[in-house]
Amino acid sequence: MKKKRLHSCNVLDSSPVERHLWHFAAERNDVKLQHEVTAAATAPLPQKTVEKDWRELYQPKFNIAWLPASQVFLRVVQLPAVDRQELISMLEFQLEKLSPLPIPQIVWSAEVLPSTVEKTQTAIVCIVSRDVVEAFLGKIEEQNYQPDRLEIPQLNQILADGLREDGGWIYPGTGPESDLCTVTWWSTGTLQQIELLRLPPPPAEPGTPVNPQAARAEFLRQELMQTAWAGEMEGWLKLPVKWHLVADESTAAYWQSLLASFAEEGVEIHSAFDRTGIAHYSAKRAVRSESAADLLPPEFAARYHQQYVDRLWMRGLGAVVGVYVIGVAIFLIALRVYAFQDGRIKGQVAALATTYTNVLRLRERAEVLQEQLNLKYAALDCWKVISEQLPADFTLINLIFAPRGLQVYGTAPQDQAQKVIEYNDAIRRATVNGQTLFKEVTPPTMNSRGASAALNWNFECQLNVSSAAR
Repeated sequence: MKKKRLHSCNVLDSSPVERHLWHFAAERNDVKLQHEVTAAATAPLPQKTVEKDWRELYQPKFNIAWLPASQVFLRVVQLPAVDRQELISMLEFQLEKLSPLPIPQIVWSAEVLPSTVEKTQTAIVCIVSRDVVEAFLGKIEEQNYQPDRLEIPQLNQILADGLREDGGWIYPGTGPESDLCTVTWWSTGTLQQIELLRLPPPPAEPGTPVNPQAARAEFLRQELMQTAWAGEMEGWLKLPVKWHLVADESTAAYWQSLLASFAEEGVEIHSAFDRTGIAHYSAKRAVRSESAADLLPPEFAARYHQQYVDRLWMRGLGAVVGVYVIGVAIFLIALRVYAFQDGRIKGQVAALATTYTNVLRLRERAEVLQEQLNLKYAALDCWKVISEQLPADFTLINLIFAPRGLQVYGTAPQDQAQKVIEYNDAIRRATVNGQTLFKEVTPPTMNSRGASAALNWNFECQLNVSSAAR
């Protein structure tokens, strides 16, 4: 499976006294220190730096924690050169011989080093009690720090310097672990032995003068010489031993005095990485996806991943609920505003209702009066047009004026039927104030009784409303 490219990496060095956090930004196959935080053991870590949120989906973050090495057992095993998965299977068969504790009660991992022996590789097996790991993880979880890898910084110091010269290499501890040192034994370019030694506190017997430095020098001499004799008996070490001390200037002066009593050929001093340098090396290995000794139990890694997924779901659901609540609140506020506006408008309408009714009533009355006035003038106009257009020998018998209409009755000489028609046309074309007076004029109806009787005629006219409503 292709590993995702990291965006940042955190390294936590936790002790009972204080906690030191380094935050690195990934830059291709290297890292760059962004900031570091030193806080008391009870002080909270910067949550934004260590916590994994939704940005983890596109900006992956890797958390590393350093397990104190005081309760870790280290063993060196020479095995055939195989891939890591097969190497782990080989170590599982030898674990009962390597572990000082029952297998169900330990957490273990391995760091692989090259060997000068052909088709051989060196494995540093790290073994620690499960109770120690769980107690350590419980403390850093209180600060919301969930590591993706649990490492031993002393191993990174050994791997970072890349030194492989034969002899004994001593790496003094710093800070809270200043009394602890890591000792590696190299022969023909291959790591043969590794051990962790803690200098004893000075004896506290009443009345007995004690030189603490001399007591520690004697303890260190006995432990180192026992390992040297065992290496000589096994055939991988030749006496005298060439000693190498990897430390800063101030630390090297103290430890050189401890080694002076038995280092026959003197001690060669090498500069050491400080804690920041070791953190940089550890983060760089994570960014490069290099395999390393990881003492984080698989069940803890699975639980951290599930908690992260659950946290994403809950925060996503919370965001949706929050947006919904905000939307409902906005809707209710808008509803109240519109209800208030509606009530105000209805109050205004109620206040104007009486006035509006009176206005309608007055308008209707005005329209009736205007219509009566228009019809009055229309009747006069009709009378004027009918009388002016009437031929001299015609007799107007009856003129009936009805709303929007006019009925005209009259008589004419027997032989004047054509004039009746012309009269009807003249009425149809009659205008008042430039507008046609009648909208429609029916053709005349004519009849007579007897040869000598007058010709009776009549027709109807429909008023043009626009001309009537002047």
